[in-house]
Amino acid sequence: MLTNIIIKIFPNVKKSGVIVNSIKIRSILGITLDSSNGKSQHIPFKAVHTMKPPEWFLLDKSESVCKLGCMSKETFNGNPMMIEISISNDGIVQLSVAGKMIYLSQFYISSKLVFSVNSINALFRCLRIISVCHGYHDKKKEQPFTFFNDKYMKEVCIVQKDAEPKVVIRHINCYKVAPIGSVSHTCKRCIVCKSTSNQRMKQKQLGKKKENENPLPGCNQFEDIISVLRNIAPNLTENQLTLLCSQIMASNLQNSKGMRWPRESNQYGNNFVEQKSLSLQRCD
Repeated sequence: MLTNIIIKIFPNVKKSGVIVNSIKIRSILGITLDSSNGKSQHIPFKAVHTMKPPEWFLLDKSESVCKLGCMSKETFNGNPMMIEISISNDGIVQLSVAGKMIYLSQFYISSKLVFSVNSINALFRCLRIISVCHGYHDKKKEQPFTFFNDKYMKEVCIVQKDAEPKVVIRHINCYKVAPIGSVSHTCKRCIVCKSTSNQRMKQKQLGKKKENENPLPGCNQFEDIISVLRNIAPNLTENQLTLLCSQIMASNLQNSKGMRWPRESNQYGNNFVEQKSLSLQRCD
């Protein structure tokens, strides 16, 4: 994770690795130590916007604040997200993504800026590690949106130009940015969609399993089983038929909680058992 963060901050460096005593050690090529001892050319506040990278543009500028913007490379329903940074004349830095305020501290970026060449360059380099939230993409299920409620919305995400679009699920209160080092590029609020999707899928599969349970071949309903039993044993009463039918259906269930007699059969169960015992005694 640390290697990927360094590459985002310094895109011109390269990953490398050496093997020492059969142990592979990762390294980064192209980084040199700063020999200026922290000394850097001072930049007046009115010239801060001139230090912006090419992908950033000026949104607003006054004597007290300078606002710069940048569009995300990702698009959602055809539109990129606006990344906006506000720098005040006293060095306070604020960041927002798609209108939502972002705490720089969660990315280990200082919210206090020194107006110098090194500090301003370092700020924009560190902003590269911030990734916008892509939402939750379920690779195994093509239409996961049917499992969610009105707290979620469906979007079509394109990560970069010419990339294949993917359907994602986003929480209506999405944090807009993913945690530092996130592989899935999904914020903590949208990642909840994963557990919600799995839970809803299990419920749907359980419902289908119950629908497919077939106590007797060719019988799909309670009345069908009663009809079969009535043909086999025409002398049984309705209460006895109900009791036997409930036991046939329960014997086909794998869940122990489902193997219970219905109320209408419980109240006649004891009488039915007693009648069968008397019949056996008479046969003896």
